Amino acid sequence: MKQNKVLKIVLLVALVVIVGVGSFFAGQLVSNSSSDKRAQAELKEKVEEVLASKIRLQCDENGEFKVTVLADVHASGAIDLNVQNDIKKIIDTEQPDLVLFTGDNAICANEQKLREALDSIVGYIEQQQIPWCHVYGNHDQEGGLSKEELQAIYESYEYCVSKRGDENLTGVGNYVLPVYEYESDTISHLIWCLDSGSMLSTEDQKALLPISKPDFSGIDYSAWGGYYDYIHADQIQWYYQTSLMLEEYFLGPIPGIMAFHMPLQEIYYAWQNKNALSKWDGEKLDPVGASPINSGLFTTLTQRGDVVATVSGHDHMNSYMVEYKGVMLSYSPGCSTHGYGSTETRGSRSFTMNSADPWNVETHVFYLNR
Repeated sequence: MKQNKVLKIVLLVALVVIVGVGSFFAGQLVSNSSSDKRAQAELKEKVEEVLASKIRLQCDENGEFKVTVLADVHASGAIDLNVQNDIKKIIDTEQPDLVLFTGDNAICANEQKLREALDSIVGYIEQQQIPWCHVYGNHDQEGGLSKEELQAIYESYEYCVSKRGDENLTGVGNYVLPVYEYESDTISHLIWCLDSGSMLSTEDQKALLPISKPDFSGIDYSAWGGYYDYIHADQIQWYYQTSLMLEEYFLGPIPGIMAFHMPLQEIYYAWQNKNALSKWDGEKLDPVGASPINSGLFTTLTQRGDVVATVSGHDHMNSYMVEYKGVMLSYSPGCSTHGYGSTETRGSRSFTMNSADPWNVETHVFYLNR
């Protein structure tokens, strides 16, 4: 009888333990499930925030989306009628879905002058109801308005889809725009925009003094640059982390193009070796005004592998593209007579994307006077 009683007690204790352990693990599963749901909700919120856009950008019914790049307008007020007509000619010829300005757009002393400049630059684009966006160059804020003041005025235009971006990052206008497939919530491509700054800080200039004035005889100063700024580590980290986040959320990398005003050093070296590479076009008629500081953006792009092409302005007479390590490093030539250049070099560069073959982005230059 004693043995039966002991056995019953042991079985009862075992049952209590099993039920307790089961309840514990069941509780853990519920807890983990709740944590996963919270994490997914937080991820969704972050993705929606970073991809928010005033106007939905989407491919046409053929799956195509074209970005036309206009560089270095250099307006100080309303631009000349001939430049307005040239912009109209570019838009009518290229028929873009998005117009992208790569900086040194308007250098104006006050809001009135800036609005006069922008009205004349984007007036026809707005009339045609074409979305447009921009990055800043090294001159935009030199008129007297800060980039924050400039940004508020730019964004007041109905078809401007530029964004201020994270206020904690270096610069103004670090953002990404999604391009959707036709009548779908699936993202086909991304348009990345970064602020490449203006001039190096005093500290950076002092650090570079021993090498800032090399013998330029026989070489292109692009190997050194001037005292131009660069895309900083926090901006590169933002791109990298945002790219990873979007890949996680959409279960795969999304191809895109990236715009900034000042070119990368690598565009100079790639051009010097273009004959060893399989894909290049355009002309190099200007020195490459890259920063003397290489912050590693190109290396980051090749590591991520989702940016198919970069585009810059800054060097008005350069119109070339050279594909290096899977990235088309390109210029858009100056489009305006308000900046230096020649009649023969002015024009635009366009990128055509297709949702049916998203990694195959095509690009070409349109010259206004050829």
